[in-house]
Amino acid sequence: MVLHLLNKSSIVNNCELESGDLMEPLLKKDQQVLLTIKRLGINGEGIGYYKKQAVFVPGVLPPEEAIVRITEVTERYSRGEMVKLNIKAKKRVKPFCKHFDECGGCQIQHIAYTEQLS
Repeated sequence: MVLHLLNKSSIVNNCELESGDLMEPLLKKDQQVLLTIKRLGINGEGIGYYKKQAVFVPGVLPPEEAIVRITEVTERYSRGEMVKLNIKAKKRVKPFCKHFDECGGCQIQHIAYTEQLS
């Protein structure tokens, strides 16, 4: 296997690119993708993967499946927002705070309390 290092530490397998070329990002801003959320991030956001690239999505829980609109793309990860929740987790509950979606101060209120403790 041939590995070529590109600027900004990008690695490409079996490709012959000029030294200054960068790969096209896997995702593009405003693209919509179907993701299965695999785990929670340290800030309570759901983390799904698109072709091995992490996508952080607030308000979505493992193992939920959602249509996600990409809002930010970097070399190592992307961020998105939920457009539609296709498969809902059993541990999802209605947040008791009416400002849950607005203020961001209680990121995991949509998870059942017993699940938050585990």
